[in-house]
Amino acid sequence: YVHADVTDNKISIMIVIFALLFFLSSSSSSLVHGLQQQQQTAATSASGEIPSEYTQYADLSPAYRLYWRTDTEHDRIYFLMKVNTSGWIGFGIAEESSGSMAGSDIVTAYVLEGQGHVQDRWSYTTALPDIDDCQNWKLESSYEGEASSSSSSSSSSSPYTLIEVSRTLSSTDPQDRAILPGSTRIIWAFGKD
Repeated sequence: YVHADVTDNKISIMIVIFALLFFLSSSSSSLVHGLQQQQQTAATSASGEIPSEYTQYADLSPAYRLYWRTDTEHDRIYFLMKVNTSGWIGFGIAEESSGSMAGSDIVTAYVLEGQGHVQDRWSYTTALPDIDDCQNWKLESSYEGEASSSSSSSSSSSPYTLIEVSRTLSSTDPQDRAILPGSTRIIWAFGKD
C-alpha cells in the first residue's frame, strides 16, 4: 500500500493487483525484469526521463511503475506510467467497494510511430471495456525507448514506454470515477501488441 494525503497535494493509492484478462492476447505477456532506473531530472517525459515533479511512485510489478502527482488548485491528477513494453498500457480507477474491473474508469494507451494515443474507457464487466462517451483522460506526453542492462557475461536491451495522462479529480461524467481523499483502488495491465 502507498499512502499520502490529497490535501497536501498528494493522493493515496491502494494498489490492487488485478489481472485484466480481456487485454491478454493469445500469447501470454511475459514480464521483463531488470528495469533500468531513470535518473529523475527536470526534463520532460518526451525525452525518456521522469520529470522531477513526480516524487510519488509505486512499483505495481517488476515491469510497471506508476508515478502520480496532483494539482488540487486546478482539480487535476497526473499519472505517468513507465512500463517495460512496446505494446499497450492499461490503467484504471477501480470500482471503489470491490476494486474490481467491472465499474472501472479506464485509460488505454500506446505509442505508434512516435505518437502517443489514449482512449478513455468504461468497463461494465470483466471484458474489453467500452469507449467512454466523454473522453476525459488527456494525453500529456509519451515516449518509447530502450533500456539497456548489462552483466559481466552479456548485455541486452528491453523496450519501455512512458505515457503521461491527466484528468480531473472530480467528474460529472457517469462513466468516470471521482478520485477522493483517502485510498483509491486502481487496476492496471499491459501487453505486447
